[in-house]
This record gives sequence, C-alpha cells and structure tokens, in this order.
Amino acid sequence: MSVIIHRSYAINYRKTKLEEMTPMEKEHLIESIKILNSNWILLFLLAFVKTLIVYDKLSLFGILGLLILLFMIPALYGRLQEHVLGGKRSSLYETFRLNAFHYYAVMFTLLVPIHIITNVLGLTNMMRQNMNDILTFVSAFLLLIVDILLIYILPLVFINKDGLSSIPTGLRLLSNNLMKSIPLLLLCFVKAFIKWLPGVFIINKLQSDKIFSTAYNFAFNILSLYVGFLIFLLASIYLVKEKKHWQGNETIGYK
Repeated sequence: MSVIIHRSYAINYRKTKLEEMTPMEKEHLIESIKILNSNWILLFLLAFVKTLIVYDKLSLFGILGLLILLFMIPALYGRLQEHVLGGKRSSLYETFRLNAFHYYAVMFTLLVPIHIITNVLGLTNMMRQNMNDILTFVSAFLLLIVDILLIYILPLVFINKDGLSSIPTGLRLLSNNLMKSIPLLLLCFVKAFIKWLPGVFIINKLQSDKIFSTAYNFAFNILSLYVGFLIFLLASIYLVKEKKHWQGNETIGYK
C-alpha cells in the first residue's frame, strides 16, 4: 500500500476537530517506535555530534559539528515523515533540500522571542548576580511551551512542505484536540525533564570528570532526541490516519 502525494498537497483545515482516534493509539506507538529504531544510526550520530560541540563551540571542529546538526535535524525529520507517508525513501540531502527552509522558518519564528527574553534576563542577571536559577527555569519553561506549540506544527511542515502557514493550522489543531493530545503534552514534559532538570542538579558535580560528563550528556541527548522524535511521529501518524477529516483529503490517498 503506497501513498499518492500530489504536488498540491497543502492541507487547509476548516474542520480541525479530529474525532476517530487519539495520538497514543497502541498501533501508532508501535509504528513510531519501529520507525525510530530503524533510524537508530542517524539518531546516535545526531546525539554524538550534539554532545561533542557543547565542549568546543568556537573551534573549527565545533563549527563543523554545528553545520552537521543544521543539516541533519531537518533531514532526519524529513526521513521519518517519509516512513509515515510510505513510498520511496529519498536521500538525506533530498529531504534536507525539500524541508530545511520551511523548518527553519518556523523554528526561527518561534525561538527568536525566547532568545530575546532570555537575553534580557541574562543582562538582568549580570546586574544582580543572583538570578541564575530563575534564568534556567524561565529558559526551560519557554522551551517547553515551544515544544508543546510544535506538536502539530512540525508534522504539517513536513507533510505540506510549507512553513509559516503551518503555524496557525497547527495551533488550531492543538487547541481543538487538546484533551486527545494530553499524552503528547505529557511527553513534552518528559522531554523537558530529561533535557533540563537533571542537569540543574547534577551537571555541576560532573564538570571535574570530562569523560563521565560527556557520557552523561550523550545519554540524556539520546533520550531527549528519542522522545522529541517520538512526539513528532505520533502526531504525524495521527494526522495521516485522520486524513479524511482534512479539507484537502482528495490530494492524499492510498492505492
């Protein structure tokens, strides 16, 4: 069973209330885990590069690692979405070429306000010298909010190959299906806990042991990335399975 994707496959939701199932159906979860596990090499590579550049951001190696991350993140999202939609697998370069601009347009739009807020708080911290904990908490909280907002936005970006117009549609989907999306919201909290809270209490104790600190960060990067991509896959499969509720359902079908 292959998926027919016509060129004009932008999905405009008039009826954004999805009715038949939830994102955490057992079959959705099993399918998502299988897809992630089949791409474990790319996941490990992404976590490895992300871990190493933390210690050497300004060197040539750090800059190279950052470029690899900028390439791999949208490429891997695109690869995972191809698994969901079925059909022929594209190269990582092709998935990057098709999706990178739209992905980074959305991320830039949502993350710039966070950087402005945290930079303002950082200046306040320099003046007061007593706001490190507040700054860490606010930064983690704002990134959690962004993760929640992205639950349906990111799948739409990679399904529609469209960026900014996916933001209002994804937000309407989230607000209109909030109760059904509670499992995904909980996974966002799990991701935030994995990524931020353990580091607040433990990482300072590990700085003296660079090998152990690197291993620690790598483990939590793997877990954080896995949960993040799992959220993306669950939401993507949910939307694809509910395609008959889409205004543009005639442009996505099976044969």
